[in-house]
Amino acid sequence: MDEERHDGPEESPEGEAAEEERAEESDAKGGRGRGTWSEAFSDVQQVVEDVIEGVRQFPPMGGRGPRLDLVRVADRGYRVYMDLPGVQRESVDVSTLGDELVVSGQRGRPELPEGSEVLRAERAHGRFRRSIRLPSGVDVEGIRARLVEGVLEIALPRKGSVEPRSVEIE
Repeated sequence: MDEERHDGPEESPEGEAAEEERAEESDAKGGRGRGTWSEAFSDVQQVVEDVIEGVRQFPPMGGRGPRLDLVRVADRGYRVYMDLPGVQRESVDVSTLGDELVVSGQRGRPELPEGSEVLRAERAHGRFRRSIRLPSGVDVEGIRARLVEGVLEIALPRKGSVEPRSVEIE
């Protein structure tokens, strides 16, 4: 005996037409059809994706602060590259505190023409502060910073070469 096995729902001759009729009946009774739910889900999904993308690209200025890269530069030391688009040089402070490098400042909200209305705001504004632990061997006195085209570059030079040293036990 040959048996035919179907793991999914059986196809009926009515197929999609019957399903469409059921959806239309549901709409007529005040229910929601598939199209409406699908559209609502799509709208919600788009809002969630926008929020996630906004957080990913523009973390809150009061939170973690501007994004940065810390790079080792061969034998010369390190470089910090920090994204600060729209921040004026006068609004940024770079300092050291113990074994930390501290960058703080403020990004102002741009002036809008009179009668303007903000419909969507994704860019971060306000005060920010970001600190990172300095790598060992950094010459704190030699730290230099420059702001070019919205990127703050901080040079962290190494102290003179660090040679192994034998310590005599007293």
